Amino acid sequence: EISDKYGVIEPGEYSCYIQMPPGSFSPSPETKSNLIKIKIRAPEGTEKEALELFLEAERLKWTTDRDPEKKALAFSKYMELVDEIPASVYAAKSLRSAWGIYIYSKSSQDRMKIIPVCTKLVENYPNSHYFTLAFTEITDTYKILKDKEGAIRTMKELIEKHPNTKISEEAKRRLKVIEKWNFK
Repeated sequence: EISDKYGVIEPGEYSCYIQMPPGSFSPSPETKSNLIKIKIRAPEGTEKEALELFLEAERLKWTTDRDPEKKALAFSKYMELVDEIPASVYAAKSLRSAWGIYIYSKSSQDRMKIIPVCTKLVENYPNSHYFTLAFTEITDTYKILKDKEGAIRTMKELIEKHPNTKISEEAKRRLKVIEKWNFK
Protein backbone atom coordinates (compact mmCIF):
# COMPACT_ATOMS: atom_id res chain seq x y z
CA GLU A 1 0.00 0.00 0.00
CA ILE A 2 2.00 2.96 -1.25
CA SER A 3 -0.71 5.46 -2.10
CA ASP A 4 -0.48 7.27 1.25
CA LYS A 5 3.30 7.41 1.37
CA TYR A 6 3.99 8.29 -2.25
CA GLY A 7 0.68 9.58 -3.61
CA VAL A 8 0.60 6.84 -6.23
CA ILE A 9 -2.97 6.10 -7.28
CA GLU A 10 -2.86 5.34 -11.00
CA PRO A 11 -1.72 2.07 -12.55
CA GLY A 12 1.70 2.29 -14.16
CA GLU A 13 5.39 1.71 -13.56
CA TYR A 14 7.18 3.87 -11.01
CA SER A 15 10.77 4.22 -9.89
CA CYS A 16 11.87 5.44 -6.50
CA TYR A 17 15.04 5.91 -4.51
CA ILE A 18 16.25 7.82 -1.49
CA GLN A 19 18.92 10.46 -1.90
CA MET A 20 20.52 11.97 1.17
CA PRO A 21 21.46 15.64 1.14
CA PRO A 22 25.07 16.40 2.09
CA GLY A 23 25.52 16.60 5.84
CA SER A 24 26.57 14.61 8.87
CA PHE A 25 24.81 11.45 7.70
CA SER A 26 25.79 11.86 4.06
CA PRO A 27 29.17 13.48 3.37
CA SER A 28 28.72 13.52 -0.41
CA PRO A 29 25.85 14.49 -2.70
CA GLU A 30 26.14 11.11 -4.43
CA THR A 31 24.74 9.17 -1.46
CA LYS A 32 21.76 7.50 -3.03
CA SER A 33 19.92 4.22 -2.50
CA ASN A 34 19.40 1.60 -5.14
CA LEU A 35 16.63 2.32 -7.63
CA ILE A 36 13.46 0.33 -7.00
CA LYS A 37 10.89 -0.17 -9.74
CA ILE A 38 7.28 -0.69 -8.72
CA LYS A 39 4.57 -1.77 -11.13
CA ILE A 40 1.01 -0.88 -10.14
CA ARG A 41 -1.72 -2.87 -11.84
CA ALA A 42 -5.38 -1.94 -11.94
CA PRO A 43 -7.25 -4.07 -9.39
CA GLU A 44 -9.32 -6.96 -10.68
CA GLY A 45 -12.04 -9.17 -9.23
CA THR A 46 -12.64 -8.75 -5.51
CA GLU A 47 -9.87 -6.15 -5.21
CA LYS A 48 -11.71 -4.02 -7.78
CA GLU A 49 -14.92 -4.41 -5.74
CA ALA A 50 -13.02 -3.46 -2.59
CA LEU A 51 -11.55 -0.38 -4.24
CA GLU A 52 -14.97 0.70 -5.49
CA LEU A 53 -16.41 0.36 -1.97
CA PHE A 54 -13.47 2.27 -0.53
CA LEU A 55 -13.80 5.10 -3.06
CA GLU A 56 -17.57 5.27 -2.47
CA ALA A 57 -16.94 5.63 1.27
CA GLU A 58 -14.28 8.27 0.59
CA ARG A 59 -16.73 10.32 -1.53
CA LEU A 60 -19.33 10.15 1.22
CA LYS A 61 -16.77 11.01 3.89
CA TRP A 62 -15.53 14.12 2.13
CA THR A 63 -18.98 15.40 1.15
CA THR A 64 -20.54 15.03 4.59
CA ASP A 65 -20.84 18.76 5.37
CA ARG A 66 -21.35 17.58 8.94
CA ASP A 67 -24.37 15.54 7.86
CA PRO A 68 -24.58 12.73 10.47
CA GLU A 69 -26.41 10.43 8.06
CA LYS A 70 -23.71 10.70 5.39
CA LYS A 71 -21.04 10.20 8.05
CA ALA A 72 -22.78 7.06 9.24
CA LEU A 73 -23.18 5.82 5.67
CA ALA A 74 -19.49 6.41 4.90
CA PHE A 75 -18.57 4.60 8.13
CA SER A 76 -20.80 1.65 7.18
CA LYS A 77 -19.26 1.46 3.67
CA TYR A 78 -15.75 1.27 5.14
CA MET A 79 -16.89 -1.45 7.52
CA GLU A 80 -18.74 -3.29 4.74
CA LEU A 81 -15.49 -3.53 2.80
CA VAL A 82 -13.69 -5.03 5.81
CA ASP A 83 -16.54 -7.44 6.60
CA GLU A 84 -17.07 -8.62 3.01
CA ILE A 85 -13.48 -8.59 1.72
CA PRO A 86 -11.25 -8.89 4.81
CA ALA A 87 -8.23 -10.10 2.82
CA SER A 88 -8.26 -7.01 0.60
CA VAL A 89 -5.24 -4.74 0.49
CA TYR A 90 -7.74 -1.94 1.19
CA ALA A 91 -9.12 -3.48 4.42
CA ALA A 92 -6.69 -1.98 6.96
CA LYS A 93 -6.78 1.38 5.19
CA SER A 94 -10.57 1.22 5.27
CA LEU A 95 -10.52 0.71 9.04
CA ARG A 96 -8.13 3.64 9.38
CA SER A 97 -10.49 5.81 7.36
CA ALA A 98 -13.53 4.60 9.31
CA TRP A 99 -12.17 5.72 12.67
CA GLY A 100 -11.23 9.03 11.11
CA ILE A 101 -14.90 9.86 10.67
CA TYR A 102 -15.48 10.10 14.42
CA ILE A 103 -12.04 11.03 15.70
CA TYR A 104 -12.93 14.68 16.39
CA SER A 105 -16.51 14.07 17.45
CA LYS A 106 -17.65 15.84 20.59
CA SER A 107 -20.22 13.10 21.18
CA SER A 108 -18.99 10.40 23.58
CA GLN A 109 -21.21 7.88 21.83
CA ASP A 110 -19.62 8.65 18.45
CA ARG A 111 -16.09 8.66 19.91
CA MET A 112 -16.69 5.18 21.34
CA LYS A 113 -17.23 3.88 17.78
CA ILE A 114 -13.47 4.29 17.27
CA ILE A 115 -12.50 1.65 19.83
CA PRO A 116 -13.95 -1.48 18.15
CA VAL A 117 -12.67 -0.29 14.76
CA CYS A 118 -9.13 0.19 16.09
CA THR A 119 -9.30 -3.08 18.00
CA LYS A 120 -10.35 -4.87 14.82
CA LEU A 121 -7.39 -3.37 12.98
CA VAL A 122 -4.97 -4.38 15.75
CA GLU A 123 -6.29 -7.94 15.92
CA ASN A 124 -6.83 -8.63 12.22
CA TYR A 125 -4.02 -6.61 10.64
CA PRO A 126 -1.09 -6.59 13.09
CA ASN A 127 1.38 -6.11 10.24
CA SER A 128 -0.38 -3.03 8.94
CA HIS A 129 1.54 0.23 9.16
CA TYR A 130 -1.58 1.56 10.97
CA PHE A 131 -1.05 -0.91 13.86
CA THR A 132 0.67 1.46 16.30
CA LEU A 133 -1.62 4.33 15.37
CA ALA A 134 -4.65 2.14 16.10
CA PHE A 135 -3.30 1.43 19.60
CA THR A 136 -2.73 5.16 20.08
CA GLU A 137 -6.31 5.93 19.05
CA ILE A 138 -7.67 3.32 21.46
CA THR A 139 -5.75 4.80 24.39
CA ASP A 140 -6.37 8.41 23.35
CA THR A 141 -10.11 7.79 23.04
CA TYR A 142 -10.32 6.21 26.48
CA LYS A 143 -8.24 9.06 27.90
CA ILE A 144 -10.48 11.72 26.33
CA LEU A 145 -13.52 9.89 27.73
CA LYS A 146 -11.72 9.56 31.09
CA ASP A 147 -12.43 5.83 31.07
CA LYS A 148 -9.38 4.31 32.72
CA GLU A 149 -11.26 1.09 33.57
CA GLY A 150 -12.35 0.62 29.94
CA ALA A 151 -8.79 1.15 28.72
CA ILE A 152 -7.40 -1.34 31.23
CA ARG A 153 -10.09 -3.88 30.33
CA THR A 154 -9.37 -3.54 26.59
CA MET A 155 -5.62 -3.92 27.02
CA LYS A 156 -6.04 -6.96 29.29
CA GLU A 157 -8.42 -8.55 26.76
CA LEU A 158 -5.87 -8.06 23.98
CA ILE A 159 -3.12 -9.54 26.14
CA GLU A 160 -5.26 -12.56 27.03
CA LYS A 161 -6.56 -13.17 23.49
CA HIS A 162 -3.15 -12.81 21.82
CA PRO A 163 -0.46 -14.12 24.19
CA ASN A 164 3.17 -13.93 23.11
CA THR A 165 2.45 -11.77 20.07
CA LYS A 166 3.20 -8.29 18.86
CA ILE A 167 -0.35 -7.40 19.98
CA SER A 168 0.13 -8.51 23.60
CA GLU A 169 3.56 -6.89 23.71
CA GLU A 170 2.13 -3.51 22.67
CA ALA A 171 -0.92 -3.90 24.93
CA LYS A 172 1.35 -4.58 27.93
CA ARG A 173 3.40 -1.49 27.13
CA ARG A 174 0.25 0.65 26.86
CA LEU A 175 -1.24 -0.88 30.01
CA LYS A 176 1.73 0.31 32.11
CA VAL A 177 1.03 3.89 30.97
CA ILE A 178 -2.75 3.61 31.43
CA GLU A 179 -2.39 2.36 35.00
CA LYS A 180 -0.72 5.69 35.86
CA TRP A 181 -3.61 7.80 34.57
CA ASN A 182 -5.13 10.03 37.20
CA PHE A 183 -8.24 12.04 36.37
CA LYS A 184 -9.31 14.77 38.74
